[in-house]
Amino acid sequence: MFELEVKEEENENFIIKTALIKFNDITEEIYVKLPISEKEYITDLLDPFVIMSIYKMMKVGGKCYVRGKVSKSLLDNLENFCNCWIVWRPDLYKPIEIIADEEVDDIPKKLNNDAVTCFSGGLDACFTVYSHYKKLAGRNNKNIKKAIMIHGADIPLTNKEEFDIAFNSSKKILDDINIPLVAVETNYRKYKHHWEMEYISLFISALTLYSKKYSNGIISSGQSIDFNLMYLFSSNPISDEYLGSNNFKVINYGKVYSRTEKANVVKEWEKALKHIRVCWQGKDKSKNCRVCEKCQRTILNFKVCGEDDVPAINNIIQLDNLILKNKAAISAYKEILDYNRKTNYLDEHIISEIKNLIKKSEDKINISNNNDFINELKLKIREKKINDIVNKIAWWIPVKKWRDNFRNNILM
Repeated sequence: MFELEVKEEENENFIIKTALIKFNDITEEIYVKLPISEKEYITDLLDPFVIMSIYKMMKVGGKCYVRGKVSKSLLDNLENFCNCWIVWRPDLYKPIEIIADEEVDDIPKKLNNDAVTCFSGGLDACFTVYSHYKKLAGRNNKNIKKAIMIHGADIPLTNKEEFDIAFNSSKKILDDINIPLVAVETNYRKYKHHWEMEYISLFISALTLYSKKYSNGIISSGQSIDFNLMYLFSSNPISDEYLGSNNFKVINYGKVYSRTEKANVVKEWEKALKHIRVCWQGKDKSKNCRVCEKCQRTILNFKVCGEDDVPAINNIIQLDNLILKNKAAISAYKEILDYNRKTNYLDEHIISEIKNLIKKSEDKINISNNNDFINELKLKIREKKINDIVNKIAWWIPVKKWRDNFRNNILM
């Protein structure tokens, strides 16, 4: 059984909401801390914490009890969300039934056009806020009133200085277009989350906290629908929007654009070019390393649309020592070559380097895929042996509840 309740405390500086999550005789306490100035925006519904816990629920499976008020329309949407992930990853997730103490019958109302978004300072995030600021989103344009940056997401809680540097850099970008940036702190990653598969639940739950005042939460899409849907990660154009309700719409923005097309918009924003955050994984955590695969790809994204002057990453191409890890990364470089057929900004030497990188990466991936197949077989054999051993031991435990707890704790 899975059970969720939320407690709240305040002091003169912060409001802290803590989700108490209980399952299989385990209790986890995941907190979210915001400045007390945000109190008037924060919903009293438990929607944000149901969203935050959704992957954990699907891992446990079965009945999941929520001790408080939840939007009925969110629960309806979560049923579709869960169905998607059970189809995509039946190895990780199981069917669930969410049972709330009170379901709020949130009949659709006239929504306002105001929005809150997550902001990292990266290309996707810059594209999102700049597009809406410049009213490039057509009839779907929203008034982004606030942005949040989460400490405890990609930057660990232990690295406060690194977060402060990243926050201040992002704030310089957003100050240019008068969007306030709020720091939100959480220990979400403390509890062994499969981050790449589950991070979206944290980001959308943080946005949903603001559903009392705003009707829209915008997630910057990291995946374009043209070629990346075969490589589904936590955030994707299909399931993200199932994490909303009748009164708080979740928008996966940018899904119809390639990374280069986003760069072609952001190149007009001088402040973003100066402070854009790509990797920040070098020895100096306040800067992009400029040589990793992501930095090099971003340099090419701008270069192929005619922008050589990006102070945050410079324009030096160094592809010789790179190797692309998966087919999605290879597709991103093929997209750059496709875009260059329209612009012709890349010289023949760079085009040759990109083609060589794609070729050696495809060869490497083909070898790796063969090894992965063999390793997967070995893993299945090992898992079967472990299951057999655990079931044999459990047979000797006299009480069914104890037997089930033993199996769940060992095999989960």
